[in-house]
This record gives sequence, C-alpha cells and structure tokens, in this order.
Amino acid sequence: MASATEAAVLEGRYLPVNGLQMFARVCDRLAPAGAPDVVLVHGAVASSRYMVPLAERLAPACRVYAQD
Repeated sequence: MASATEAAVLEGRYLPVNGLQMFARVCDRLAPAGAPDVVLVHGAVASSRYMVPLAERLAPACRVYAQD
C-alpha cells in the first residue's frame, strides 16, 4: 500500500479494447501486486474528470480506470 505522502497520479492513456482505442485516466502504480481492477463509469453528460477524486482515493488499494 502507498504511503500517506505518496500522491495518486492519474495518467491519460489510450488502451486497446476489442481492437479499438479507448481513452481512460489510469492509476496503476500505487496498487499492490494482485490488487483488483476497478473501472469507473460515468453518465452520458459527464467526463472522467468527475471521477478523479474517487480514483485518487481508490488508487492505493486497486488499479483504477476512469474511462471516457
């Protein structure tokens, strides 16, 4: 688990999904080995930017993907 002083950093990445490129904000560096993946899904009129505070809180315990 990450230390209290280590901040979660979400990186914008294009990830391959079924042969297509999908943009997601990803934080996978803080999670311990074997940590679960968590995909945050927003509504039709929102952006993954709205998920950043939640993603930062989850990042020390899991790999977080906030898709757009």
